[in-house]
Amino acid sequence: MSEENCRLQCSILFMNYFEEWIKFPGATDYKYPVVAADVETLYRDYCRIPTLTGCSGDVEHTLRAVLHEYGRREAETIDEALDLYALLLAAVQ
Repeated sequence: MSEENCRLQCSILFMNYFEEWIKFPGATDYKYPVVAADVETLYRDYCRIPTLTGCSGDVEHTLRAVLHEYGRREAETIDEALDLYALLLAAVQ
């Protein structure tokens, strides 16, 4: 997910607050003032932009170290990926 997509998803939470044209018949208006710093805090704490690998930074660093130790690189085919997966599992167990 790109940073732009993450920002878009997080902004959906605030859409009803900022967009006056969105009204639902019979809905109660619960708007209250929002401090811009609170919006930034929510973005920082709850909108995580995943790495390209989908792993946390620590896990990715460890697995890249294993790849380097065994003189391997990231897989480009399904067969390479299966072989690499078996190597990484054996290395971390």
